[in-house]
Order: sequence, then structure tokens, then C-alpha cells
Amino acid sequence: MVLLNIIGSIAESFTNNLITEDRYRMILDGLQVTLLITFCAAIFGTLLDGLVCWMRMSRRKWVSTTAKVYIDIMRGTPVLVLLMLMYYVVMAPVNATGIVVAIVTFALNMAAYVSEMLRTAIEGIDRGQTEAGLALGYTRRQTFFKIVLPQVVKAVMPVYQGEVISLLKGTSIVGYIAVADMTRASDLIRVSHLKKSYGDLEILRDINVNIHRGEVISIIGPSGTGKSTFMRCLNLLEQPTGGSIFVDGEDILAKGYPVHLMRQKMGMVFQGFNLFGHKTVLENVMMAPCQLQGVPPEKAREEGMALLRKVGLAEKADVYPSSLSGGQKQRVAIARALAMKPDVILFDEPTSALDPTMVGEVLSVIRQLADEGMTMLIVTHEMKFAHDVSTRIFFMYDGFIHEDGTPQQIFEAPVHSATKAFVQRIRKKVFEIGGPDFDFLGMHSAINAFCYKYGISEKQETAQLLVDKMLDDVMAAHRPITVRITHSEQSGVTALDFMVEKMTATPLTDEQRNELAKLCQQVVEEPTKRGFRVKLVI
Repeated sequence: MVLLNIIGSIAESFTNNLITEDRYRMILDGLQVTLLITFCAAIFGTLLDGLVCWMRMSRRKWVSTTAKVYIDIMRGTPVLVLLMLMYYVVMAPVNATGIVVAIVTFALNMAAYVSEMLRTAIEGIDRGQTEAGLALGYTRRQTFFKIVLPQVVKAVMPVYQGEVISLLKGTSIVGYIAVADMTRASDLIRVSHLKKSYGDLEILRDINVNIHRGEVISIIGPSGTGKSTFMRCLNLLEQPTGGSIFVDGEDILAKGYPVHLMRQKMGMVFQGFNLFGHKTVLENVMMAPCQLQGVPPEKAREEGMALLRKVGLAEKADVYPSSLSGGQKQRVAIARALAMKPDVILFDEPTSALDPTMVGEVLSVIRQLADEGMTMLIVTHEMKFAHDVSTRIFFMYDGFIHEDGTPQQIFEAPVHSATKAFVQRIRKKVFEIGGPDFDFLGMHSAINAFCYKYGISEKQETAQLLVDKMLDDVMAAHRPITVRITHSEQSGVTALDFMVEKMTATPLTDEQRNELAKLCQQVVEEPTKRGFRVKLVI
């Protein structure tokens, strides 16, 4: 009956939204426009890429250089930005429609990629085949079109088909032309169904999240839950095995995407600093802006010194990293990342390799960046820091983002039990008692060790007394039974749980309940998904 209601609801929604209101016409119109843009852009792009390939292979340096510059510009500029420039600047004087702009833009963009494929394929043809054609009496032109070109087409066709499919998918962003939020300024990174596996081992199972400009996001969770892997997948230092990542509206997993240019706008600060040992502190900061962004050395030096002053290390400008402390090295690493003027900085446990006395100096710099509005993602185990500096918290557990919310939500009102256990730093020891042959002496020793380890030795005697009373008296007839001792380092609360599967009501009599209440602070009796639990707060 429930299934029929669900199906009926879906059918009604389909009829009302698509048929009655004629929204299906919008879908058909959109499909028609998509196919038109794809077809025309593919035709014009194919003709243009032949010209660009010829120019790229020309022996005239100025012709070859012109083609190379064109290719670099087209491949290095996001399609969305190209659409904006073409629509609002280049083709604005002729009042071109969005469809015409899209066809021209996608054709220009496609030509840059396919021309390089053609050039690579042509250069891969053995020169001896050209000579063989000439020796048979073919002209150079005939040799190229009848011998070389067919082999090039055969080699390039699979990749070319992929480019056409990417073009078909890419036309969906044309709808943003003339829309006020075209640049999607608030959305910096969008992650959908992200997965990462090493063989059969799944590290990231299904990550779905949007990251907005200006956010400071702390990623917390137990060790081994995929936090650092998620961070490294964002800038493709680790290659995802599934899903998609969009940065500034561009699919960075798309074939041919210029990943190196994306990384220039996505700074990374590592656990182990990774400073260049053969360069001085200032040279570490100056190096990438000079070599990758063409910043003049004097300007790079000036900006580098300003950044070193920002992190409090201007006096160390001319020394080598080997002479610095861990905290100083990490501050230099932050300055090096800032030197590229990134849109976002990824911090992968920036204090984990530091002496506790040096943690504060690094966190102080990150706090300053947060106050200045820098977009940051920070993998950290510093809970107080995460609470104070973050605008948003991701709690990762078992390869998923289990909770995503404000610091107040995550730390003060977590939804999942795993989140609650982590943020409250709940320690636990679990015992599964199946029958009379269970090692009860070993359990008592383990409880003593637990109390000693977490500094609650004063509760040890009470814990043992309650365990004996529950197992020998109250629940002697109930087996199997799960016994768990927990301690929250944040609240100082210690508790003993006794849970029996498939039990539906409390096993306590009024007399037993009153007697237990005299030995502990609170007696809690509650059903669980598996059965019934008696919790004794010590």
C-alpha cells in the first residue's frame, strides 16, 4: 500500500510539473539548443584545429609562437570565463546571441585541444612513410592527405570522440550567460560522489559537499578516516577513483584540464613542511611567483619580505630551512603558499609534526588569515582551535562526511553518536560476554587498566562493584550481554553500559534500581535499536 502511494505521488508530481505546466517543452528546447551548439562548434572547431596544427608545426617561428600562445590561452582559461569575455567584451559590439557566442567560444576552445592531438599524432608517424610515398611518385601534398592523414585520423578519432562528448556536456554552462550569478562567486569548490580506493580498500566512499568563498572549514575525525586523502584529492595530488570535482565551475577531472594552473590558485601546506632545502627562506617564497607567474624578481622580493613579516620571520629571510625550528618552517610554508595569491589554501594537519610548544605560533598565523577572509580547509586535531576559528566543520568517519555544520552544531549538539564520541573525546572499552566461560578476571583487569590510563583511578572500585552486582545479580540470567565502560575526557563523565539484544523491557526491579542508585550518580534504562540497555553513570 505504501509503495502504491509513493508511485502515485511520483506520477502526480510528474504530470503536474512536466505535462500540465508544459515544462517538458523547456527540456526539449534545451536539448535542441545543446545539440545545435555541439554540432556547429564541432564542425568549426575541427576546421580551425587543422589550421592551428599547421601553424604550430610551421618552421616560421612567429607563426609557431602565435599558435602556441593561442593554445596556452585557450587551455589555461576556464570555459566559463571565455564565455563571459566573448559575450560581454569581444562580441558585445555586434549584439551576438548567446547561442552564437557559445558556438564560437566552444569552437575556439576545442581547436586548442584537438590541434595538439593532431600535432602529436602527426609527429608520431614514421618519417620513412613520407619518404616511401615520395619515392613512389606522390607529391608532398598527396603523400600527406593519402598516407599520413588517414593514419592520424585513425589514431586521434577515439580521443576526438571524447572531446565531442565533453563539448556536449559542457554546453550546459551556456545557460549562465547573462545571469547575474554567472561566475557563481559563492561556490569555489563543488564535490559530487567523490571516491578513492587503493585496490579493495575504500578510503573515500561518497563525498558530496560545496565549499564557498570566504569559508574556514576544519575537517576533523579519527585517524584513518580519509581526511588527508580528501584534501589531497581536491588538488589532484591523489587521483580520485570516482565522482567529480568542480573548481570555479570547471571540471578539474576532465581530460586535458590544466591541473597545474588550478594548483597555482589552490595553495597547500603540508604536515612535513616540504620546504626546498637548496633555497633560502626568501627564495622559497619568491621562486614560484617568479618562475610560474612571471613576477619580476624585485617585486617578488618585495612581496616575499612582506609575507615573511606577516608570519614574523623577516629576520630569517637569508637563512636556509635546515636552521629553522619546526614552527618556523611551517610559517615559511604558509608564506610560500600565500605568495601565489591563491583563492584557497589547504592545510593538511599543519601542526601534527610540531613540538607542542610551537603549535601556537602556527595557529596564530592561521587565525590571522581567517580574520582576513582567506578561504581555508584545515585538517586538524586541535579541537579548540577548530571551534574558535572555523565557520564550518566537517566530521569525517569511515570515508564519509558524517556531519557538516557550524562549530556550535558540531561541538554542542552533534547528531551522530560517532561525532558525539569524537568531539567529547569519549574513550571506551567493550566486552562481549557470551556465556559462563568468559574471562571475567581478564575483564576486571582491563577495567582497572582503563581507569588508570584515563586518570580515573578513584572510580575503579565503584566500577568493579557495579559490574559484579549487575553480572552476578541483576543480569545473571541474560546472555549474551554487551558490557561497555566509557569516559568522556571533555565532561569527565564515566559510565557503565549493560546491553542485551532483543530485550524489550528493563530487567531491574524497584529494589535493584534503588540499590544501584545508592552506588552511582544516575541509573538510565532505555531501549536501543538492538535491544535494551541499562546505563550506570559513576
